[in-house]
Amino acid sequence: MSAPTLRWDPDPEVWFVGPTDERPYRTWHPEAVKLVKRLFEVSDDQKDIVQYITAILERIGADTDPDWLPYRLIGWPVLEQIPFVVSYGLVQKHPDLEDYLVARGQGVVEAPIVVETTREDGGTARRAVAYYEDARGLMINVRVLVDFGDDDVVALVDSATRDPKVLAAFLDDVDRFVTGLSLDRGRDR
Repeated sequence: MSAPTLRWDPDPEVWFVGPTDERPYRTWHPEAVKLVKRLFEVSDDQKDIVQYITAILERIGADTDPDWLPYRLIGWPVLEQIPFVVSYGLVQKHPDLEDYLVARGQGVVEAPIVVETTREDGGTARRAVAYYEDARGLMINVRVLVDFGDDDVVALVDSATRDPKVLAAFLDDVDRFVTGLSLDRGRDR
């Protein structure tokens, strides 16, 4: 039996997926630049805009950590705004995950708002929205811990922004994405 893997199916009207094991950064980046140029109708003649798109996507791709939440969803509805990036992946169950979920020890400004829901698969999803301060100022963060009932792993979803309106605009989309997550336990392979 192989290790469990996370399955996802994001709404293509909202998200595009960052680098994955099947499409590593070197392959993903040029394809993503073409996609964003097509979405925003940017021609190669618009060199400053192409350079901006390329730099943003380089940063998103370079920020991928294969050992911690290795996947990215990118929501980019308006070219002039910084994209909303969601990191996600499977992690080992551990007691410290509750601290991570509620941003304990991260300079939380007020108590996080935590909502727990029961999933159709019988598991649970716990979503926490927290305001905290980092070296550059105030951040608003959404983190979701998805427990599929597996003994070893859970899924984590994490995103932060400095603009509460951006998070509010994407929160329902994040919830829909989380609802679509599933765990392939490798038994059928």
